[in-house]
Amino acid sequence: MKICFISKFDSFVRLALNYAIQFKRFNWEVTFVVLEKNKLSNSQISHLNNELKIHQIKVETYRKEIVLDSTAIFFCLTGGYIKKIIRSIALLMEKDRPYLISAYPGVVYQNIYDGFTSRNLCDLIIFPSFKEKLLYEGYCKEYRLTDNGIVGGYFKNKCHIGDDFTNDVVFAEQTVVPNTIFDRLYLARKLIEFAEKNQHKNLFIKPRITLSGTSLFETKLHILDALHTVKNKKLPDNLKITYEPIEYYTSQGATCVTISSTAAIETLQFHDKIAFISDFGPSENNGGTYFRNSNVEYSFSELIAGHVRNINKEWKKQVYISNDKCIEKIIEKVERDVAHNIRPGYQNSRKLYSNEYLTSPESRARLGIRTYKYIQTRFVKLLNLIKRIL
Repeated sequence: MKICFISKFDSFVRLALNYAIQFKRFNWEVTFVVLEKNKLSNSQISHLNNELKIHQIKVETYRKEIVLDSTAIFFCLTGGYIKKIIRSIALLMEKDRPYLISAYPGVVYQNIYDGFTSRNLCDLIIFPSFKEKLLYEGYCKEYRLTDNGIVGGYFKNKCHIGDDFTNDVVFAEQTVVPNTIFDRLYLARKLIEFAEKNQHKNLFIKPRITLSGTSLFETKLHILDALHTVKNKKLPDNLKITYEPIEYYTSQGATCVTISSTAAIETLQFHDKIAFISDFGPSENNGGTYFRNSNVEYSFSELIAGHVRNINKEWKKQVYISNDKCIEKIIEKVERDVAHNIRPGYQNSRKLYSNEYLTSPESRARLGIRTYKYIQTRFVKLLNLIKRIL
């Protein structure tokens, strides 16, 4: 059987690669498509190409013929992109079509119903943990849908050896959490204060992207710019900027601190030393609601003072499970549904959207419209470039 993986942006591409390797292991013929590969960093492209070569996975350019020739299509994309692609190909809106799968790359706390609705064009939705799956079950009951969700867990990261970071902290930065310039300056100031008052610890700050890098979401103020805006003079010696993977530090004992990055959840593979910053309040935009009851939410004042609490074990069970405990069930379900021509996404989508909307000719038109968001994004990039030159 053939399966085509379609992905875009770094975390989604990494997820697609992990699942592609597993489907290959279960004797599926795998095709791999990356949309806008130029938006990945050179190191990401190098790693991707190396892994695809090792596992003998075929790389293709996106074409409608490749998609329709597949037994199954696995979307590692945002809900909006999934909807856009499915609606753009008329045959994917019919009942007799390839089996459609989608998956989330990490914790789900923003635009929850919007994501559920877009992904319900697919026949199987893979969630990272039981917490998201429970939310989805409530959504299905509310809209009388077939529950086509399954828990996929988190893929294990590499365990590094050779260094000891037991006494140290790594901060997993995010491009748009927090999102305002005021909040990002506050974050920078508190990170500097933490380093200055805990000189016996190293504070490694892992930016989500480099100064010239791109990601799914555009930042209003890069963390490096924020740090140097707050402190014009030299940063504390124990505050170190790093582009090593988070797991390089956490697998060797470091505490993972973040506002709402999935990196902290993935740290649970190694140990329970994680902390979520609560200063910005329980906002859905910041992910604060997701970590309620974890018992590892801290204000910066608590972290600076050295407070430590044990994680809520029941909460941990809800949010973390390893993929190796889930993968066989996922592939078995896909193969069973394909064999019996089961397509719950077809029925679910008709309950959520009007058939006229799903099959409208506008969805297949290529419009050359420059949106306000597009223009705004280009202006911000140009402004940042000018600032760096000056």
